[in-house]
Amino acid sequence: FEHDYYLVALLPIFSVLFAIGVYLSYEFFKFNKLKISKYINIAAISMGLIIPFSLTKGMTFSKEYLRFSYTKNKNDDYPQYLVGKRIQALTKKSDAIIITDFEWSSEMMYYAKRKGLMWTLGNENEIGRFEKDLARTQYKFIVSKNPELYPNLFSKFEICKKISFNEYTIFYLK
Repeated sequence: FEHDYYLVALLPIFSVLFAIGVYLSYEFFKFNKLKISKYINIAAISMGLIIPFSLTKGMTFSKEYLRFSYTKNKNDDYPQYLVGKRIQALTKKSDAIIITDFEWSSEMMYYAKRKGLMWTLGNENEIGRFEKDLARTQYKFIVSKNPELYPNLFSKFEICKKISFNEYTIFYLK
């Protein structure tokens, strides 16, 4: 599975903290009037901060991140990944989709790299609140594991074709 968004979220924070650490260390050496070139000071401080991190968590963190980023998903039995990749192959990047049966989880949307709406049973029960959005956005597909649970949603669209994939059905909308 690809979960690179955690690293992307953390790296700016770590970069700022590292820069503050280098600055404060440099100021400490400058304040104590150590007679060393400022470039040697900065290099020594940087290495002094990087080495302990690398020898502890940094090596493990880097190794795990590289392992995940350079390997292909070998879990051919993970349905959200497979359906997400199938949706990606069947749709254009600009297509909006609706996915049912996953409550809050956006895994399929993430793996498909598409924008859309996660439709829940709660939405189904309160469909009146969503009618403007359903009419305003040009949805191209509905992906559902249990379409019979969503009669209100399906009544808002005209289906022109459907494809079964594993236990999911991909509905093409007009």
